[in-house]
Amino acid sequence: MGNAHTSPMMLLEVHDAIFQRMAKDNVPLPEISALKVDGMQHCTVYTGSQFPHALQFSHHVGRNSSLDTIFRNYGAFSRHTSPIWEDATTRNEAQELTDILKTEGGIENLTANNAELRFPAAQIMKWMKQDYAGYLNTCLIQVLSAFSTSVLAGKIAPVDTGDGWGTNLNTMDILSPSFHIGITRAIEQDIHMLKSRKFSDMTGTMGATDIQSQLFHTGLTSVIEQDIQVPEDRRLFDLLGTMTSYDAVVGRVNNYFVKKYGLNPDALVLAGTGDNPATLLGAGGSLVMSLGSSYTLNGVQKNTVPTNGEDNVFGYTPGRTMSLICFTNGSKVRSSFVHKYIYGTEDTDDREISLADWDEFGKKVVRDHLGKYIMLPYQLAETVPVAPAGIVRQGFDDHDAAKNITALYFSQMAALAAHARPFGKQERIYLAGGAGNDPIMRQLAADLFDTKTATLQDYDVAAPLGCAISAMRQALRIPYEEATRMFVKTIPGTETLPTHDGQLKKQLQEGLAAYKKLEAARR
Repeated sequence: MGNAHTSPMMLLEVHDAIFQRMAKDNVPLPEISALKVDGMQHCTVYTGSQFPHALQFSHHVGRNSSLDTIFRNYGAFSRHTSPIWEDATTRNEAQELTDILKTEGGIENLTANNAELRFPAAQIMKWMKQDYAGYLNTCLIQVLSAFSTSVLAGKIAPVDTGDGWGTNLNTMDILSPSFHIGITRAIEQDIHMLKSRKFSDMTGTMGATDIQSQLFHTGLTSVIEQDIQVPEDRRLFDLLGTMTSYDAVVGRVNNYFVKKYGLNPDALVLAGTGDNPATLLGAGGSLVMSLGSSYTLNGVQKNTVPTNGEDNVFGYTPGRTMSLICFTNGSKVRSSFVHKYIYGTEDTDDREISLADWDEFGKKVVRDHLGKYIMLPYQLAETVPVAPAGIVRQGFDDHDAAKNITALYFSQMAALAAHARPFGKQERIYLAGGAGNDPIMRQLAADLFDTKTATLQDYDVAAPLGCAISAMRQALRIPYEEATRMFVKTIPGTETLPTHDGQLKKQLQEGLAAYKKLEAARR
């Protein structure tokens, strides 16, 4: 997989674009009393010493100015690209981070997460190696949500736990959020050792003039001159800024938006968050099962526990944490089974599967056989658990359509139930995504998780809705539960209870146990 970066200027320009669109759509901007933003998690923005001055200047400009012009004139960015969540080019750095923190208890016990390729810690380490001079010219490294909040408030904003825990740089103290100075020091020491070793290797093969030239281009000059020491104002811990609780008030809205778009000058700006925590709140704050191309479980942890290697752990609403588990093989496998068993072809072309075809697909399920036939539906290499591609059937072959479709329905839901440890017993589960509208999947979820289920309305806008709920809760001074009840709705008629059929319930539980055994044997 190649680099996946975006432009920080584009991330800046979108703020004007959003307010321009709202004004065009006649949104009553002067009536807004609180604002909150979510950003794609793990994206990092790198700014220099002029960034605070650009923020301050933005308060005083007139209606004809634009954010991109202001920040470009100030030269506010020290790095001209921003790695985003899709960038997975940091395998070496993630392994280094894992190795250097082993003696400190292990990164998962320090930050709640494994060293992730997409998280800022590995991304920053990679950049420090590639452009140390650029790093030394950086005064602040922010995740996107904190950067955007800084623009909205017109001052440097902290990162919240929802995004800050997705960095591999946090402590696990959810009640007193902070970055981890021990981790940042370990990263600095590791980078310094690499730079020192590189310098030593160079001196054995190059002349003095060549060394001096190479040092200039790699950004090593200042490091070597200071005996591999970083200036005090360039310590990684300080470059990360501060961390705060979810929905903490940062300040009043930047006067730029008051002058240009007519916002209420007393409107409050809340600390931004990542798209995953915002989505969870916008989906009701319960356990959410998203059944799209890949399947995910997203919910509040009963107790904060580090990852077991299968989930990511993020901060959530004040004092709480959440877990996110992503399964690779989701509805794409269902679609391929439609082609094979409904269309009668192995060719999974791009034609859209109709509702009538999905209905026919569901009719192939033999209810009394659910749990009797199981498979590992790994059309692609699976991540939860880590397993190679290859569909494994137990006790049947790929010819019988009813057996295969029945087995797929059960086994995909069994996979979710088998790995739901971080969430504990739930009072309800909300389903979303394409397969979330399937009543058979909804009933299986109710049966295997032993709780009531329903399908969410408007899940495609759950993240912005979560931000709106946060802002409304602040403005109206109401509890989260009341705010979510007001705005999070399910599709009428989708409420589903666990089966009362004792024989079927026993059969499903036996099937779940058999699925776990088959999965364990495949690892």
